[in-house]
Amino acid sequence: MWPFSKKAKTSDVTLPDGLQLQIITLPEEQYRKKYQELSNRKVETDMEKLEQEFKKFRELLIGELGKVGQESPFMEGDYAVSGEFQETFFLCGAIYTNKMVCSRYLSAILNAVQQLARPDQWMYHTVCEVWMNEDEPRIGDAEFFIIDHKMYVSMDEQNYEELFAR
Repeated sequence: MWPFSKKAKTSDVTLPDGLQLQIITLPEEQYRKKYQELSNRKVETDMEKLEQEFKKFRELLIGELGKVGQESPFMEGDYAVSGEFQETFFLCGAIYTNKMVCSRYLSAILNAVQQLARPDQWMYHTVCEVWMNEDEPRIGDAEFFIIDHKMYVSMDEQNYEELFAR
């Protein structure tokens, strides 16, 4: 279990494919504040171009995640990626099976976003709903988001480094 503390913690992780990721664990209130700040950023760009980049990100991500599992918006597959454009640098999705709780899931996000014109601006938020489909879920009711090679997680009893190491 996660060593519970009220202080933020940062861990540098190298995924098996060599990609670098920093996991930033924040107390719940700080996590929520950071999430709101980043997911609601004002965008000073052409909305049509941003929507095209959103569609490209979604398509690339589904392609990358398709190497790991099967996509389904109705919890019948391993994961889902939203198609709702938020008029900001934001995309979200969910994981539904233990199969997706792995380093390949994180690598898929990083690989997809790196192919975009502004990779450091895009945020991908994941809701973990594995507990709904698995008798022995590897991860509890959780969420996290990734932006600019940083994975933000809320302080809970889960060790995200260990969970996504496989």
